[in-house]
Amino acid sequence: MSIYFRQAQRLAKRIARLAKRSVSPSTTSPQAQRLALILLFSACAPIAPGSTPLPGRATIPSTSMERELAREVVEASNRARVRMGLSPLASNDGANRAAMDYAQALAVRHELDHESRVPGMETPGARLQAAGIKWTRVGENLAQFSPRVGIADSSIEGWLNSPAHRRNLLNPAYTITGAGVARDERGEYYVVQMYATQ
Repeated sequence: MSIYFRQAQRLAKRIARLAKRSVSPSTTSPQAQRLALILLFSACAPIAPGSTPLPGRATIPSTSMERELAREVVEASNRARVRMGLSPLASNDGANRAAMDYAQALAVRHELDHESRVPGMETPGARLQAAGIKWTRVGENLAQFSPRVGIADSSIEGWLNSPAHRRNLLNPAYTITGAGVARDERGEYYVVQMYATQ
């Protein structure tokens, strides 16, 4: 059974519970069933080009809002680097995909942790390597927020105020970056920014 099918089943059950609360008892069952089937088929749809999961990772496609927030994280980090007299980092498609996949994994787990539970993807370096990036140095910053407003700027501000995160963000040796943002069902946002020297 694919992860998409299991996710769709859980989502369908949740929608059915919600529908029972908000719809009259005589119409709950058919409406909930139709909605569950729609969700099931849409959740099993192929992943859009550009959001293909890395090998060993199964994720749901990111939303356009999450991709926009991730782009804003890269832009905000480059503004901070330029203010400090450093070169901006090049946004890398593979690093963006690796970061987005990992942000989604963190959102599913409801936790921040640099170690993945997926075999072969345990470390930031392994995740970048799986994305086809050959690196000589790698770093990763993580953040978690409740509000949607200011995710990028809040992430950068928090990282600049933390010595270890600041070292990653302002490391002059890094040349590329990728960012990912994912929202869990509680409304929490998980932010991942990866850095590498090629």
